Amino acid sequence: MVFHKHFVDLDCHLMLNRGAIIKALAELHSLGALADDGKLENPVGYQMSRLPLEPVYSKALILANQFNCLEEMLITVAVLSVESIFYDPREKREEVSIPKDHDIFTFSFISTVD
Repeated sequence: MVFHKHFVDLDCHLMLNRGAIIKALAELHSLGALADDGKLENPVGYQMSRLPLEPVYSKALILANQFNCLEEMLITVAVLSVESIFYDPREKREEVSIPKDHDIFTFSFISTVD
C-alpha cells in the first residue's frame, strides 16, 4: 500500500506521530475506504467520508444497507457511539447508591419439602 507523501511527511509540531498516521491510513485501507494509491475508493470511501462516525461504524452502515438490515445496524451504531445510554445525574447518585454494610447477595431459601 502506497500513501501520498503529503500524508506521511507533514511537518507540523502539532501533528500526531508518524506511526499513528500510518496506522489510521492502514485501517482506512483495510475497510476499503482508501485505494492502494492512498486516494478515496469510489464509492465506499466517499460514502464513508460523508458519515460523521468512526470509520468502522461507517462501513458497518454501508454494508447493513446492502444486506437490508440498516435499521438494526443504526440502533447498534447509535448505542456503541455514545459514552453511556443510561442517564446518571450526579446529584441523584447518593439516593440510589447501596450502603456499604448492606449485603445485596442475601438470599432467603424456602424449603418446599415437608
